[in-house]
Amino acid sequence: MRKATFARVVSSVTAAILIGPLLAVASPAAASEEGATITGKISGSVRADGLPFEGMAIAYRQSPSGGWVLESVDVAEADGSYAIRDLPAGKYRVELTDFFHETWGPNGKESGWREWWSDQFLASAATTLTLGATTTVSGVDADLDTLGGKRTLSTISGTQTTGGTVSVAGGAWPSGIRMAYAWTADGEFIEGATSRTLRVTTGLAGKRLGVRVKGEFAPGEFREQRIESDVKVTRSTVPTITAGASVGRKVSAKPGTWTSGTSFAYQWLSDGRAIARATAATYTPAASVRGKKLSVRVTGTKPGFAAVTLVSPSVTVKAGTLTAKTPTISGTASVGKKLTAKPGTWTSGTRLAYQWYASSKALKGATKSTLTLTKSHKGKTISVKVTGTKSGYTTVAKASAKTRAVR
Repeated sequence: MRKATFARVVSSVTAAILIGPLLAVASPAAASEEGATITGKISGSVRADGLPFEGMAIAYRQSPSGGWVLESVDVAEADGSYAIRDLPAGKYRVELTDFFHETWGPNGKESGWREWWSDQFLASAATTLTLGATTTVSGVDADLDTLGGKRTLSTISGTQTTGGTVSVAGGAWPSGIRMAYAWTADGEFIEGATSRTLRVTTGLAGKRLGVRVKGEFAPGEFREQRIESDVKVTRSTVPTITAGASVGRKVSAKPGTWTSGTSFAYQWLSDGRAIARATAATYTPAASVRGKKLSVRVTGTKPGFAAVTLVSPSVTVKAGTLTAKTPTISGTASVGKKLTAKPGTWTSGTRLAYQWYASSKALKGATKSTLTLTKSHKGKTISVKVTGTKSGYTTVAKASAKTRAVR
């Protein structure tokens, strides 16, 4: 058991915590050498210097007037165990806290917390222990990181990026108490930023956000948490997609202006769903995406800064346009000779269909790439129409020039 000096203990107990009609401190001389004992274990987070915090148990005894007086204190051992000894008989309430409750933890977060046994925020809700002259009560424990099943400390939620909104979330604050907030940037208060939420302006880019959360449960009675983000605000803009999204035509993601040195990752989306293997800065829409809403999700990261994910406005993918050439006809326009349609170069994968004509009239069954001329064709001009089709593309038909009259 490590006893703190009486003066040190009294200075560590904030006068703002009032218990009943009167908070008083018993004189050290008033405690007997033998008496009752309260034991337990205190657990919690680490201190700012990286060492385990030192738990502290404070016993308050009810006075004849009905108020509560600070009777005795014990600073816990390294494993969190404590024992408040030599207590006179009476009724007690126990406050459990971090001895260094005014020391801030990693990134400025409060490492300690005051709570009342058993697991209560307010002294009025604390469990009262009745001790005889030699009573020993054990198991008066506390986990200072939680209260009533909730995480003790509030957190900053939301994306810490310009144009975004962050807010204070969580914390073991009881309902019905008056809450106050004061946001900071690099430790300096932000003028007018006293709401639970904060709109992150461009001027906050590159700064570390923090917030002081104060809960007042009676006039002059409050607890405060100081929360500081472990990352800086990232400057970002909503990405866009280059114009002309259609099947077969490559489009690019344009991230916009971000914090210098930001690295990007991409995921293309079809109707809001991830497209398999579409994770580059460019994407060529497949036929399956035709008519759907195309967007891109961009995630920007940089060490020490908030990771930010933004999604571009969507665009509707139009049908692709086939590359098509006007066909030509090779061969001699004479009875008995064979003519061949030369379609030229079309988009890769295009399926071609043919239809031959004699003096602009479709020839029944003449749907191959070649046509053998017969006597029925004599005196007529011959032409061919080539129709190209491909999934996701607009169908295209091209007609050749007419030959001279068949001889």
